[in-house]
Amino acid sequence: MADNVEYFGPPAYEYPYLQGVDDGFLAPCEVEAYTIHHDGRVEVSQAEHVRGVKRADLVGKTITELTTGQQIPPEALPERNAPGAIGSRIFLTPREKAMCEHLFERLLATGENDPHQKTIVFCQSDHQADLVANELNRICSAWCKAHGQKRRRSYAFKCMSSSDGQSLIPDFRGSSSSHFIATTKDLLSTGVDVPRVRNIVFFRFLHSAILFAQMFGRGTRLAEGDGKLMFRVFDYTGATALFGQPFITPPPPEDDDGGGGQPRAPRVRARGGTTEVRNAGTFNILARDGRPTRVTPQEYQEAVIAELITQCPTLADFRAAWLVKERRETVMNDLLRRGLVPEKVRELREMDDYDLFDVLAAAAYGIAPRRRSERAAALGKDRAPEWLIQLPQPAAKVIRAIARQFERGGTPALETKELWNADPDLRDGIRILRTAGEPAELVQKTKEALFVA
Repeated sequence: MADNVEYFGPPAYEYPYLQGVDDGFLAPCEVEAYTIHHDGRVEVSQAEHVRGVKRADLVGKTITELTTGQQIPPEALPERNAPGAIGSRIFLTPREKAMCEHLFERLLATGENDPHQKTIVFCQSDHQADLVANELNRICSAWCKAHGQKRRRSYAFKCMSSSDGQSLIPDFRGSSSSHFIATTKDLLSTGVDVPRVRNIVFFRFLHSAILFAQMFGRGTRLAEGDGKLMFRVFDYTGATALFGQPFITPPPPEDDDGGGGQPRAPRVRARGGTTEVRNAGTFNILARDGRPTRVTPQEYQEAVIAELITQCPTLADFRAAWLVKERRETVMNDLLRRGLVPEKVRELREMDDYDLFDVLAAAAYGIAPRRRSERAAALGKDRAPEWLIQLPQPAAKVIRAIARQFERGGTPALETKELWNADPDLRDGIRILRTAGEPAELVQKTKEALFVA
């Protein structure tokens, strides 16, 4: 057992990840965890990160030595192979295909149907890095063809010292038209600064909290100019269980892989069988007892609510802050600096048809939420407030057009520079509103009417 602190002594200075998030220097993250199951064994206890590979699992499969292609019997392999043997000594042919197809689907789902995101995939071995890069390129080529898009060069590429990967890092860091997914084992784990990395992927089994922290750290840089304010971790091997663990590295688990005078087990490819990727939950990272810890979406929502109520104790306080852009941004940015993303509450509560005001007000203050369409309808001809009824007809028409924009895009649509070009009734809106009063004041009254509690 290697204890880093015991060996070197306490660190002279610490700056924890979540402190960096709280101070606005580092990006918060979301974790998507998955388990891998083979040959129909779908129980959690049978997932590969728990079960590994047993000799009996290979019976009936075609097993060949990786370098010679010579077929060998299952008896040539150890009785039990630890999870870390998968992707380093034992390659199951359906596995990389299933994992890469699943990852590509998640990139599309989280990237607004665009798979071209800077991503690091940490692999178990040099050979697995090759397999993963090749498979992702195949998948992306098929997707581009199906969607009438030109395939970009070097979509996925192996970045290993064995293949002069160091020379590819500048393209990975700077290019916006190539080198999107780097597959590696260790080369990108430390000392590489690529702020635009949006996704960290674990296809590699880890036991060292130090190594995990180094790999995780590749995604923590902010890149506001590139629109990156958070990042995702896609965990297929249980690596994120190392969050918050002390920097003590246990010895690698025994897997009957040689030792004690025994010959080292061969590296093999096993053809046949099936692989299934199953969802193990979505998590966020919060501080617990001073350590970063995976928390469930429900726990995350409770943390958002608690912080929001600290800043805005009552619904009236929250509404007053929401109505003024600068005050609302201060509240939202304070949440973000603490690693709390308010939009995650919308996802958890499945409230896509509601403005974020209603999402947060319902969660924190218990109001009955109203859809954007319901709030916009409150300014319709049949339900208009008295001040709107008394406006000249052209000005009232502009106000109702503003309400329609809120129905389509929520609060952000009210404050975009494109508001006055978003609807034919708004093209000359400022001039028309001037005939009825001060345009800014009328827009503010519209907001107040929309957000009546």
